[in-house]
This record gives sequence, structure tokens and C-alpha cells, in this order.
Amino acid sequence: MKENNKTSIRHITRIAIFVCGVLFLAGMVLLPGVTQAFQGFKEGSALPEHYPNKFEQIGRVDRIELDEVVINDCLFKFSPDVEYHTPSVENASSAWFKEGQFVGYITNSRREIVSLWLIE
Repeated sequence: MKENNKTSIRHITRIAIFVCGVLFLAGMVLLPGVTQAFQGFKEGSALPEHYPNKFEQIGRVDRIELDEVVINDCLFKFSPDVEYHTPSVENASSAWFKEGQFVGYITNSRREIVSLWLIE
């Protein structure tokens, strides 16, 4: 009977160590991206009135073209009716958006970006 208890405890210990390791690695991968994204917000700053209360996601622009953009290593197509917004200009030109900038975005059901918002 004691041998079965030792085996169960060892098995549970190994599972617990494995789960902790997986959670640790996931945190190491995910947290830097989240922290980096929020560095675009200045502490205590408020977004302009024409900005939405909530973005689908925020991140850094890695690459931007006429019909697509890469944000935080994720490729997105632009909707044909995409709108661009900056803190000072509602319905701005896409020329305001460059690599390295922080942006917020909203997508449609096809995962195309319908609005891109510059976050200074």
C-alpha cells in the first residue's frame, strides 16, 4: 500500500513540475509582448475623444504596405474601406503610419483591419 502512495505522489509531483514549467515558459513568451505594447501609452494620458474606448489589440508596426500590415509579427490585410486615425486627425492619410509606431486596431469578421489608430 505504501508503494502505491509513493508512486502516486511521484506522479503528481512530476505533473505539477511539468505544468509549472509550461506556465513559466508561456509567461516568458507572452509577457514581453504585452509589456512592449503598453509602453506606447504614456502613464496618465487620455486618448482623444474620437478614439474608441477599446481596441481589439495594440502593438508595434513591423512593416506596412498599401494593402497589408505586420503588427507584433502578425500579418493583417487591410479592408478595402480601412480608416486611419491619429490623435490630431480623424480620417487621416495612411502616410502618417510608419514602421516602429504603436497602433491600436479593429478588424472585421475576415480578420481584415477596418480601422488603424496611431498611439503616441
